[in-house]
Amino acid sequence: MTLDSLRSPKPRSGRLWLLACTGLCGLLTVPCLQRWDTGISTALRQRQLPGDLAKAIELSEFFAHGFGVCLILASLWWLHRERRGELAKAAILTVAAGGLANGLKLIFTRVRPHADTNADSFDNWFPLFHGSFWDSTHRSFPSGHAATVVALAIGLSTIYPRGKWIFASCAALACLQRIQSGAHYPSDVLTGIAIAFASASLLWPWLHAPPRR
Repeated sequence: MTLDSLRSPKPRSGRLWLLACTGLCGLLTVPCLQRWDTGISTALRQRQLPGDLAKAIELSEFFAHGFGVCLILASLWWLHRERRGELAKAAILTVAAGGLANGLKLIFTRVRPHADTNADSFDNWFPLFHGSFWDSTHRSFPSGHAATVVALAIGLSTIYPRGKWIFASCAALACLQRIQSGAHYPSDVLTGIAIAFASASLLWPWLHAPPRR
């Protein structure tokens, strides 16, 4: 492989369109999925999973939690000094996607599936103005955990391509955990995933720009 082929914009352009289309398709699917949200959420929460699988799903939240993400990136930063620049960009992508998802919670008010309430899941707009924002049971949409873990998986996959299926599996388990635990509806998680892909498509040209001479 030559230096010119590494600098060719075609692979980056193709991946950019793939990320953008995946994010857009995910966002367009959300309204259709909402009609089945309650049924899917209830079925997954009531389903008895094998002990080891249930434990793996429960522990997978570590990959989507802020503390876990910081620990993973800090460990890689310390162990792989040659890739610190790329790890910094992966961290920026992860923070951007998670921050955007959590920022949208300032607009939408949705009651989490595990909350004991008879109210409509989307019960108001701009929760910060009427106090429900400070009630964590009203911050279901979208899933910040899903956006964070998928963005982390995308970022790490560009640095360590051989581990892409490992990162994708961890992200999938973490997303499943958000539904199975009753923290989010499927459409919340799907929106978080779409946000991660959309963020990656916007940041992709900068993240993978060829180094200047």
